[in-house]
Amino acid sequence: MISLSGASIAASSSCTFAVNVTGIAAGLQNNTTGNVTSTEGGTGGTASASIAVEAPPSIAKVFNPSTIALNATTSLTFTITNPAANVNPLTGVAFTDTLPTGLTVANASATVCGGTLTTTAPTGIALSGATINTNSHCQFSVTVTGAASGQYTNTTGNVTSTNGGTGNTASANLTVANPPTISKAFGAASIVLNATTSLTFTINNPNTTLALTGVAFTDNLPAGLVVATPNGLSNTCGGAVTATAGSNSVSLAGGTLAASGSCTISVNVQGTTAGAKANTTGPISSTQSGPGATSNTANITVVAPPSITKAFGAASINVNVTTSLTFTITNPNTGTALTGVAFTDTLPSGLVVATPNGLTGSCGGGTITAAAGSGSVSLTGATLAASSSCNFSVNVTSIGGGVQVNTTGNVTSTNGGTGNAATASITINNFITITPGISSATVKRGQSATFTFTVNASVPGTISLLCSGLPQGAACTFNPTNPSSTGTTAETLTVGTTAPPGQAMNQQQLPLGQAPVYVAMVMTLPVFGLLFVGIRNGSNKKQRKAARLVILGVLILIALLALAGCGGHPKGEDNDHPTPPGTYQITVTATNGTTSAQTTVTLTVTP
Repeated sequence: MISLSGASIAASSSCTFAVNVTGIAAGLQNNTTGNVTSTEGGTGGTASASIAVEAPPSIAKVFNPSTIALNATTSLTFTITNPAANVNPLTGVAFTDTLPTGLTVANASATVCGGTLTTTAPTGIALSGATINTNSHCQFSVTVTGAASGQYTNTTGNVTSTNGGTGNTASANLTVANPPTISKAFGAASIVLNATTSLTFTINNPNTTLALTGVAFTDNLPAGLVVATPNGLSNTCGGAVTATAGSNSVSLAGGTLAASGSCTISVNVQGTTAGAKANTTGPISSTQSGPGATSNTANITVVAPPSITKAFGAASINVNVTTSLTFTITNPNTGTALTGVAFTDTLPSGLVVATPNGLTGSCGGGTITAAAGSGSVSLTGATLAASSSCNFSVNVTSIGGGVQVNTTGNVTSTNGGTGNAATASITINNFITITPGISSATVKRGQSATFTFTVNASVPGTISLLCSGLPQGAACTFNPTNPSSTGTTAETLTVGTTAPPGQAMNQQQLPLGQAPVYVAMVMTLPVFGLLFVGIRNGSNKKQRKAARLVILGVLILIALLALAGCGGHPKGEDNDHPTPPGTYQITVTATNGTTSAQTTVTLTVTP
């Protein structure tokens, strides 16, 4: 309030005085005095005056986006407002903004808001001479680069105007984040085909003051690598890891890393095709930084095992015949040599390594063992260059019969693991043939018939000869008893027949069992004569007694010989069951295991 009292004003004069007032509310302010009064003149009129009170401009700012990657850019937008209560435009509007170290602008100049905007590298921003109309605002932006990672708060100087005075400052926050980094490594430089190894991802946060969230990446595995079953997953990065067994990708979403922190993800992978595999992840990102770089390239070689084939030199051979057995070993890898190549082949029971073994060829400096007469062939310590093969042969001899199926053990290598086994078959001919020579004969009862035939064989072991269909009182013998099991043998078959007893005597064929009796009788007849004479002419009683004892002893001896020879006859003959006359088909059989052959001879027996 302003008041005046006790003043004196001369006639026809005036007085003037002034006081300072402050506008405390923006807008048009109307001021009317109370009535002026005097002692002599009484009450006069009032006086009015108006004044516009102008509020200062206001300023605001914002970074968009408020988080950027290192060396990325953001838009810094300023908004300057003329308050609504003001009745006049604000003129001479100005401010300055010095960016914190780590944020930069380029040199530039532009007309904005009716004034001049100047950016001065690396950190200066200034506006001057702008005009903001009543009840309006002016907005403009500058491009800011995040030159160093960190969290920044940027505050302007006060915004000012000629007629509105000094306004506020404005602040905005910006995060400049280094993106996370990712590296990867396989657990082994090489693995055997279909084997597994680990694949480990290491993620680092390079920001010393800023935690990262929303960390994410995807790794598409190269052809021939898949996530193993089970996947063996481990994760210290938080978030969600997807690594489906049998799939060809691994991914992370929503991971979290503390400032300067690191984490790892590990999963097992399987090599399903041979060859060199190079694997690089896609870019890694975070919510704060956006996309970063891809990982390093990790390499692994999947090594295929060697393969083996084998072949006999002949499809079939006879017993005790030799043929070759050839092995071929191949390295299917185009870029990797195989070391420690080995296999063992145990021969089937019907084959042995020949003497001499006839070994030819070699295999990558390895040791080939094929001892003559043994039942196995082996290779150890061979080395095969990439995309190469080796072969060697040994001779084997057949000692059995039939189809011999020969399967090796699996071929192996130190760095390629276990490969296939090889199978080959050979037939060892088992045969017996009988070719007749003399195949018919006619004999009288009591006589023997002779037949001839040839045996040709290729069998293991002993051949047995048998005859069947013999008539009564007949027997057979073979010479030799057992023919050769390999090759040709000339055989003789003798069939003996039996005659009736009377016919045998008439034929002057004493049965073998009765011959000693007749011999003894003939030899003792003279003895009987001498003894008889001695008994009759003996001079004394003692001599006659002795002679009688001798005669008795001789008679006992003859009786014993007769008993021993009773019923005696040639082998197979039975005088009590003589061979009936007739024609007979006699079957000769040669047998070895399940292999046999037969022929028939004709025997005619006459009375």
